[in-house]
Amino acid sequence: MLFLSEKMIREAELKAMENVSEMNLIDRAASTLFSHLKNFSSVRIYCGKGNNGSDGYATAILLSKKGVKVEIVAVYEPERDACIELYNRALREGITIKNEVDFPTESFDAVLDSIFGIGLSGVISGNAQKAIEIINAEGGYVVSCDVPSGMEADTGKALGECVRADKTVTFTAPKRGMLSNESVDYCGEIVIADVGIPIDYSAVSDSGCVPITDLLVKTMLPERKRLSHKGTFGTAVIVAGSSQMAGAAAMAALAAYKSGCGLVKIIAPESISSVLNILVKEAIVIKAPEKDGVIAPQLTEDMREALSRAQAVLVGCGLGKGDHSILISNIINATNAPIIIDADGINALRGNLHIIKNQNVILTPHPLEFSRISGIEVREIERHRVQYAANFASEYSVSLLLKGARSIVAYGGSNKYVSLIATSALSKAGSGDILSGIMVSFASQGLSLTDSGAAACHVHAKAGLIAEKTIGVYGTTCDDLINNIPLAIKEILN
Repeated sequence: MLFLSEKMIREAELKAMENVSEMNLIDRAASTLFSHLKNFSSVRIYCGKGNNGSDGYATAILLSKKGVKVEIVAVYEPERDACIELYNRALREGITIKNEVDFPTESFDAVLDSIFGIGLSGVISGNAQKAIEIINAEGGYVVSCDVPSGMEADTGKALGECVRADKTVTFTAPKRGMLSNESVDYCGEIVIADVGIPIDYSAVSDSGCVPITDLLVKTMLPERKRLSHKGTFGTAVIVAGSSQMAGAAAMAALAAYKSGCGLVKIIAPESISSVLNILVKEAIVIKAPEKDGVIAPQLTEDMREALSRAQAVLVGCGLGKGDHSILISNIINATNAPIIIDADGINALRGNLHIIKNQNVILTPHPLEFSRISGIEVREIERHRVQYAANFASEYSVSLLLKGARSIVAYGGSNKYVSLIATSALSKAGSGDILSGIMVSFASQGLSLTDSGAAACHVHAKAGLIAEKTIGVYGTTCDDLINNIPLAIKEILN
């Protein structure tokens, strides 16, 4: 599955309708939307005049039969035959349909946005503008049908007013505009729904971006056989921490354990070893030589032995300021295991990228860290995230996880995974340490670095979503995220 243009989606829909009726496709779309709304006690549905409106009317009928309180706002008078038919059917079912767009006097638990689909091109105005303003102001949980009304499908840009959805249920494949940072505030969580429209991906020439979904990650996660022991699920070595940031090492280690790693060894400055033994009771803590509270570059025999036995290595979390390039080079030479380089480890590569070229490593920078090592301005990186991530991965023959609201995992230059989940619950110091801990756990359990990056991105983001729903985005802490990791994995597997 790849991100597709409006043109490709249209062509696929027309070809599918040679064998399947339009009403059948509408029924499939409505059934999917129903599954995301059926647990709400009341739903207000804003319907347009075409295909999206048809999906909305059909969903209203299903919800009403389920006993959900439904109200429809007809933003426009139906025009397409299917839309007219479903409008009349909804009336016969006794569903309230309002033909005036006014701010409601009664609140509903959820809103379904079915005004515009992928064909929107002009600037929003009139009734649609008013309806979108009301949807954004209502306060209920907002689900958008296929794309948020007001967003251009190919660019992700808002054409004037645009619905800010909590969830977008998009059909067949994610739309190309959903790759953009601009789309993040409009789409919310993106769920991809198969409604039976086949796609000829051999005809897709300019997008090698694969969306990270539950189904994809489920195929990546290793099987947990009952006949097993801690060695079955890998040994991760985490080189992290400094006198001021013992917590970074601890959070990475706890995240590794919470995501299934069998054994974690932490290599950290001797001055914080006692603290780490308390914070992470399960871990083995190996004391590293230090200078001014920071790990020294020389490796002891204990460090070399741990690195030689590791299934995966993480270096960088909370290492502190300083030139860690020699330490990283020594680690690369001491192990054959895949290596995740994060945080202060990335900063140490500025001017020293030759260290990691052609090595089995993945870098996990946020845009500012990527700017430091690439020399590209942050603003420029954010405008072309996919392109710059892919170019870097190709030039240095490594994997790269460029963090952000649309995290990119690039490998081999032409292949990219893209995260579809964005939540500000993850915007806390320490969140990146948790992501890296999940990655080293998955890598130690046998996943490739790129698959580890994709799977960790998804688990991390879903842990954030769980926190957003249960705690709220303001008060989520890293402890909450770590504790939600098993719940996120359970949700994916189920």
